[in-house]
Amino acid sequence: MRFAWLRQTDGHQPQAWSQLADVYRRNGRAEDARRAEIARENDRLERAGLGAPERAGRWILRVVIGHGYRPWLAAVWSPAIVLAFALLVWAGLDSYVPRQGAVGRHPEPVAYSLDTFLPIVDLGQAAKWAPTGAVRWVDWTVILLGWALSTVFVAGLTRVVRTEA
Repeated sequence: MRFAWLRQTDGHQPQAWSQLADVYRRNGRAEDARRAEIARENDRLERAGLGAPERAGRWILRVVIGHGYRPWLAAVWSPAIVLAFALLVWAGLDSYVPRQGAVGRHPEPVAYSLDTFLPIVDLGQAAKWAPTGAVRWVDWTVILLGWALSTVFVAGLTRVVRTEA
């Protein structure tokens, strides 16, 4: 790989990284081209002099979906979020108030977590239990994460997501 050589240049050189990726791609080395594109984005984070908000946003993209080149990572993060939220629901069962049609004394933690996280799925739990107090904020955060990760995963599968220069 030519990555070490490109990291020795003065400052971030996106054109050089793109050329390297193009050479790999033209020679049938698609995975090396993808690695070069990811390395270009990592180099941008380290040496492009980004402002704090853009740096934070690109760092999140790096961790969550590999700068858009590894959208399948969203499918890895999703079960972790669902499990963590299910544990929170289980630990705070008294933070949920039944709505009309609720069965039982508490929501079912895993079903409630899945129902809240997955934007299209309706397991009937989220509609029958209302979170109270600070748990509402966590609930809303899980809803937003579910929409964001689901969208990124689907967009990545259709190759829409890329963080080009």
